[in-house]
Amino acid sequence: MIVWTIIVLLLGFIGITTNILKGMLQWLPLDDIILFLIALGMLVRIKYMKKLEATRKQGEGLKWAYKELEASQQQLVRSEKLAALGQMAAGVAHEINNPLFVILSEAEMLLKDEHLNKDIKDASGIIVEQAKRINKINERLLEFSGKRPFKQESLDINSVLEKSIALLTYQAKIEDIEIIKELEADLPRILGDNNQLQEAFLNVMLNAVQSEEKGGNLTIRTRKDKITKYGTRKTDRFKLGTELVIIEFTDTGKGMDKETLSKVFDPFFSTKEKGTGLGLSVCHGLIEDHNGIIEAHSKLGEGSTFIVKLPVLGGRG
Repeated sequence: MIVWTIIVLLLGFIGITTNILKGMLQWLPLDDIILFLIALGMLVRIKYMKKLEATRKQGEGLKWAYKELEASQQQLVRSEKLAALGQMAAGVAHEINNPLFVILSEAEMLLKDEHLNKDIKDASGIIVEQAKRINKINERLLEFSGKRPFKQESLDINSVLEKSIALLTYQAKIEDIEIIKELEADLPRILGDNNQLQEAFLNVMLNAVQSEEKGGNLTIRTRKDKITKYGTRKTDRFKLGTELVIIEFTDTGKGMDKETLSKVFDPFFSTKEKGTGLGLSVCHGLIEDHNGIIEAHSKLGEGSTFIVKLPVLGGRG
């Protein structure tokens, strides 16, 4: 009676009715019934493990979705902040331009006046130097606040990087920073503006070099990738099947804490004494203009890695 009860309960669990069970097992000896129960137990265990694995995968999917939602929310807040600051920056830049032009012109005229004494000329030289510095900051403000002409052409990302690295060579030599290149050959081409991408990459590399101690190194890697997981939602930047070119910039600097990392692309945020806080925010905007993504990963004391992801020319997305 006990054996029959166990069999009925187990088979009922997997959907076999009692009548069918009696028809199958009423003439079987007890040893066969025990073997049948063992096999049935294994079947139930397999079914349970499949359900457990499905639950685990669902949990992983929910965890990933939460992280993506959090990242999207941060991106939305940053975009709104950038839009508001962009309008303000444009207004400030235009207001500064006119009086700055007058100051610079008058100071340059004083420098050319041969009748003025040395002290006045020295003071005029300082005014010219600082006015030009303000003018450069003003130009960056205008870059940050508005969209510049975008020249689309087929580009080899390694070639763009090589040109950017060449511009950094002297600075890296002064700072005693070794540049290590790990560029994958025969990468698919991308669609973009050569000058804007050079500026974006140069900003990232300068930031890395300036954050390192003498004797450090900056590693630049390129590779290709493809979106094979997720990418099916409307909020996903890259859709399922999109082919990408990945550029990684890894330094051996001091790294950043979580608070600094969360603000690294914010305009006017800088950890440098003479920094304007516009370099990485301009870089962020330039990469987004190319339908790409730039991410920063860092831990205090362990250096930083900036990752740029750009869609391949003619790739899905």
